[in-house]
Amino acid sequence: MKVDALNANILFTIAALLGVVLANRRMREQPLPTWPALFHGGLAIAGLVALIMAMVKSGLQARVPLALFIIASIGGFVLFAFHLQHRLIPVALMLVHAGVAVLALLLLLLRTHAEG
Repeated sequence: MKVDALNANILFTIAALLGVVLANRRMREQPLPTWPALFHGGLAIAGLVALIMAMVKSGLQARVPLALFIIASIGGFVLFAFHLQHRLIPVALMLVHAGVAVLALLLLLLRTHAEG
């Protein structure tokens, strides 16, 4: 596996783990501090950059995971807008965001494993 693809996998996996922590807090109706949400989003953006670099530099065929990560990131921006407005994050939107991101991560892991 190429370094950029490995970096993308690591960054997205850490972002996903932090996303689980954030979702858990939301489901318990606990306040969501801003810094973990920013860190979660920053890791995901860095993962997107690493994924694009892997696709460009090594020819990694990951268009579907890339498209899904972009869709998930749009949902993440909407969720963060709710947070900045001090509004409760809609659970349904949070679950769709998480589901799309997890699907993208699984597809990316399968693709990078297949391409070795």
